[in-house]
Amino acid sequence: MSSARALVISNIAWDFVWQRHQSIASLLARDYDTGIVELVGTRSPRLGDVARIWRLLSQRRAGSPDRHASVPGWVSRPLLLPASNQGFKAINARLIDRWIAQEPRLQSPFDLVVCYP
Repeated sequence: MSSARALVISNIAWDFVWQRHQSIASLLARDYDTGIVELVGTRSPRLGDVARIWRLLSQRRAGSPDRHASVPGWVSRPLLLPASNQGFKAINARLIDRWIAQEPRLQSPFDLVVCYP
């Protein structure tokens, strides 16, 4: 594995239906130590989202690692509010700053960053 590092910032969950985000990360993982950051929650939650939100919160509470068998590197999921209003966006700015400071995998520089919303 190369010492070069890549980061893919995605607005879909890694374990959702396979899309370009996952394809890009998998291709990069051939030549880079690759991380995937999931920034989901860009709209207000709906009643149909409750089961998914509950599952994600339960996984986080249980200490489930941000690792899936199909991931070529690592996945990190910051806990954020839906970016659906100015108040939530202001809170998220603080949460993101705290998350970056506490996430050791983000402390070293990346050679390539792909933001694919």
